Amino acid sequence: MRVVLDVDMADVMAFNKHHILESKAHKKVNIILLFIFAVPFITSLILDSDSTGALFPVLFLIFGIIYVFKIRLQSLLRRAKKELSKPENANMFGVHEMEFNDAEIKINDSESSVILKWNAIKRLDETPEYFFLYISSINAYCIPKKKISTNETEELNVIFKKYFPGTINTFKK
Repeated sequence: MRVVLDVDMADVMAFNKHHILESKAHKKVNIILLFIFAVPFITSLILDSDSTGALFPVLFLIFGIIYVFKIRLQSLLRRAKKELSKPENANMFGVHEMEFNDAEIKINDSESSVILKWNAIKRLDETPEYFFLYISSINAYCIPKKKISTNETEELNVIFKKYFPGTINTFKK
């Protein structure tokens, strides 16, 4: 099976967002940050029984929650986009041809050709909009479903289930 994709910045950024949100390291840092932001709040509750001085700790906790779940993610994505915008990363975008057969996956773009054996794919994540074929813990090939036909998406599902039985990580959002 052969698919031709036009990968753009939005597709690569979707991978970055997915990867960050699913990263164990990101989740651990979020827990640590939430704890750090919660300490003044909890301390004020323990030390100030009449709750008159709790405004600052409450505001600090609210800011911490917003920071952990919104501002920090946006900052990480902004840095990723800045890095991806550098000229040396231009080959990540544009037309990519992917050919899937029983032995391997062939990937061609305007500057390179890559042949991957199926066991080179370390992980396969599927979201409603994408397939992400991880070749390492931090790098993946992105297949945007909106840029291929429904039949091609179904064919890819059959192929991926053959090579990754029961191991496709499916995400609803």
